[in-house]
Amino acid sequence: MALLVAAASTCLAQKTEIDGWSSARWGMTEREVMAAFPREAIQPRGNPSDRHFGNQTATIRIESADFGGIRLQANFFFDDNGGLVKVLLRRPESTPPARASEWFRTLAASMDSEYGEPTIRGSDARGDHLLSAWIFPRTVIQLSFLDAAILNMSLLAVTFEKRTSQAPETLMQALLPLHGKHFPKFSFSMTKPTASKDLSVHDDKVAVVFTIQRDRIGFELRNKTEAVIKIDWDQVSFVDVDGTASKVVHSGVRLIERDRPQVPSLVPPGAKITEAITPSGRIRYEKGWQLMPLLPERGIPANAICGRDFQVFMPLTVESKSEDRVFAFSVTCE
Repeated sequence: MALLVAAASTCLAQKTEIDGWSSARWGMTEREVMAAFPREAIQPRGNPSDRHFGNQTATIRIESADFGGIRLQANFFFDDNGGLVKVLLRRPESTPPARASEWFRTLAASMDSEYGEPTIRGSDARGDHLLSAWIFPRTVIQLSFLDAAILNMSLLAVTFEKRTSQAPETLMQALLPLHGKHFPKFSFSMTKPTASKDLSVHDDKVAVVFTIQRDRIGFELRNKTEAVIKIDWDQVSFVDVDGTASKVVHSGVRLIERDRPQVPSLVPPGAKITEAITPSGRIRYEKGWQLMPLLPERGIPANAICGRDFQVFMPLTVESKSEDRVFAFSVTCE
């Protein structure tokens, strides 16, 4: 698995102390935990593998517990002396990655509010494995998400574990620092051909206003000349933050035909055209045609684009003369 990357801060979380989960407290016996949840707690039977998690076995379970507004299965683990040492909250069934990612975002916000800024926040290099951890004198809390997109599945879990003698640094061995949030909020400004916070540009030939959406770039182009303006879509390209240029598909094209030549659009004098473009590389077929995000949304890849630029290269033909237009946009993270 890719190296997990996390924040280097070793300060304790803001809330003073956590001594278990919900009504359960560390050191409780199985009988005491059952009594603490008289209506929900059961001792699971049936397939033993359903109770095994690594080298630990859950002997008490709550099938559906409300945590941060999300229903999760709660599993309780006890040490050799019969005392409660760990509670694992998880989705018992596979969850589509997009849904689990959104749940992670929801839980992270809820837990940040409840427990303060995480002691550790990080991701792997691809943004497929996300982690937040809060370290208290008696408890370590971890929120984790793993996207196994190749299997169209994901794992979402929250762990409350009794803290023994480990120092915060022990959780960060072999981890590298990450500065930023799991899901940074992006804002955009135009830097070329002119600086513009509203993503618009006006000259004697065209007026163009852009909108940056999750999976496409929308724009309205108004022809200010007395001649027809032609947009040859096969000449338009998207230039990623790393400088990679790719063909685009405009909104009038069926996704299944993304690799075919596109008919140019003509904008009459004084008229306007409203369109949207998507890089062809962001179009995938996974149980149906899908538009993938224009920019990475989570983890290290999302934080890596903060302060960088991407571009739209759009040649326009006016009175039989081709004019290369480059529109550049800067990414700001909040």
